[in-house]
Amino acid sequence: MRTARLTWHGAFHHVMNRGLNKQKIFSNKKLKEKYIKLMAEKSTEFDIKVFAYCIMDNHFHIALENSSGNLSQFMRSLNGHFGNYYRKLTNSKGYVFEDRFKSTLIQDESYLVTLLVYILQNPVRSFYVENAFEYPWSSACEYFNNMNESFIEKCLVEEFFISRNNFMNIVNNEKTKILGEQIIGNSRYLGDKMIHSNLDEISDYKNIMLPMGTKFSEVLVNLVHKFETNYYIKLSSINLKVEKGKKTRRLFLVFLRENGFTYNDISKINIFSELNVNSLRVLYHREKKAKSLLTKKEPSP
Repeated sequence: MRTARLTWHGAFHHVMNRGLNKQKIFSNKKLKEKYIKLMAEKSTEFDIKVFAYCIMDNHFHIALENSSGNLSQFMRSLNGHFGNYYRKLTNSKGYVFEDRFKSTLIQDESYLVTLLVYILQNPVRSFYVENAFEYPWSSACEYFNNMNESFIEKCLVEEFFISRNNFMNIVNNEKTKILGEQIIGNSRYLGDKMIHSNLDEISDYKNIMLPMGTKFSEVLVNLVHKFETNYYIKLSSINLKVEKGKKTRRLFLVFLRENGFTYNDISKINIFSELNVNSLRVLYHREKKAKSLLTKKEPSP
């Protein structure tokens, strides 16, 4: 049985896959260009932000943001359409790719920079070229130029590196041989130990999470952990169809408000997504009133 991937709306990922039995499924210009063209089409169709890519002879790397929550659908469609094209072109049958695509969760933008450099250096590490910008089937040459037709999300990358000279210098001279990805349960992760320690819990309650690529969501991770510890409950296991589950959600609402979250913030969290700001405000005051009545001391006789 396949396990669900650790992801959410707005999560950064390193995605890669290779040909079955390491077969050179991108062995020529036509095949590489077809995959890039499909990537452009599918990223638009599924609203996925692509920051960088590199297509090698037998595998590919993509840095992206799961901006719509449709990462799996995007990759299934992309690889599926390429597989059909490849089989037809080569008059072959059977699987084209080794397995499902591999996906590594990236903690935040600082690690995304490391990933970008790693991806663009692939042809240099494999001795295809001496300069990453000489390789025509990566996104290396798409930044810091006036090309408006690119499907790559260039703005964020250009903000990271500030100037073309700085970008070229880092990509060509930074030595990033391995990424240092970690295996946590059934998921891959690139980040530091502070967030690493919470990942097992994140995988359990990711259905209530916001994108993790922001300070705001890291705060939410810690608050969920604190709430679950205080109330001896797993938010991922509550049933919102029964009163007990709804009560737990109301307590969590009060807890978040008391820790500085606005109603607008809370409305973006998946567990509250069916409630608008006004409904949240009503529930909050109702729960606060009920809590006040429960804790109010009886007058002395």
